[in-house]
Amino acid sequence: GLVRFLPFGRPGSVQPYVGGGIAAVNFRYTETGEFVDPTDLTIFCAGTPGCASPRYLATGTAVGPVILGGLRLPVNGDIYAFTIEGRYQMVEGKTGGAVAGFLGDKIDLGGGTINFGVLIRF
Repeated sequence: GLVRFLPFGRPGSVQPYVGGGIAAVNFRYTETGEFVDPTDLTIFCAGTPGCASPRYLATGTAVGPVILGGLRLPVNGDIYAFTIEGRYQMVEGKTGGAVAGFLGDKIDLGGGTINFGVLIRF
């Protein structure tokens, strides 16, 4: 869920806003192919034909904070408006690490986005 605060502007004028919230990201991450063992540099495979080892798979839902900022640009009073919004989420998923066959035990699911939208009040 997200919350937006409109600290400046009034209906009918350009309205900058900021906000934040929590993101729940459902993920599925797999690795297949040939890999190099970093300790002895031997090559091993996962999930390829003829391989004895299965592919590596991690699934789950990760939760983390989201920050955002944007502008509402009204058209025709306050009935219609265009929006532009930037978001950044900080979310990390857990892979299971070496027990599941992965080198790391976390996967970065965060990053930034820019969203464009249209608002219609009725």
